[in-house]
Amino acid sequence: MKRHLIAALIIGLVAGGLIMGLHVNGWLLRPELALTDLFSRDGSATRVVSDSWQYVIVFVLAMGVAWLTLASSRRGRMGGIVAILLVELVGVAWICSLFKIFFQPFPALIAAILGYLGVLGFLWFSARLAAYLEERRSRPPKIAPAPTPRLAHAQWLARHGASALIDLSDGLVADAAHLARASGVSIVLDADAVPRLSGVTVDDALASGEEYE
Repeated sequence: MKRHLIAALIIGLVAGGLIMGLHVNGWLLRPELALTDLFSRDGSATRVVSDSWQYVIVFVLAMGVAWLTLASSRRGRMGGIVAILLVELVGVAWICSLFKIFFQPFPALIAAILGYLGVLGFLWFSARLAAYLEERRSRPPKIAPAPTPRLAHAQWLARHGASALIDLSDGLVADAAHLARASGVSIVLDADAVPRLSGVTVDDALASGEEYE
């Protein structure tokens, strides 16, 4: 719930800032003038809802629509609810005109639409990001293209009696068997002591090959 509220707040701020910028720069002038001619009744309105109140309405509408859409378990039906809200906003503007109050509904209409579309975009992006992170977590670890030779380890083994070495390209168990057979000895492996990544079974760690380490 808290995450939904924060996301709705951010969407409301972004939508409000976008509409405010478009309004100040005159990008909304043409549709606003068309609605002015429709609801102002030839300039008969004696009172006008100020730009400050318009911006408050824009922010509240965008945030409210975003929060309701995020909180709803049936987001597909929210599109119909938003469409009803748009009709109601036009109705509010018409009722205000009857009382000679001019309320410009266009910024509010855009705010409701942006609030809804903003949530759809947020959910799409969140799903893609979650899928990407899950795919990254499931990738096998990258192997260093040029591993550092373990010379110090080899010298220590030589000082302590080791007389043969072998790579593990065929897997620990298979190559240990090769080494034991060539040396005429037996080798006992402590399976629980074999290091492995999270999610890797003991059998996989003993049989896997083609790793540098």
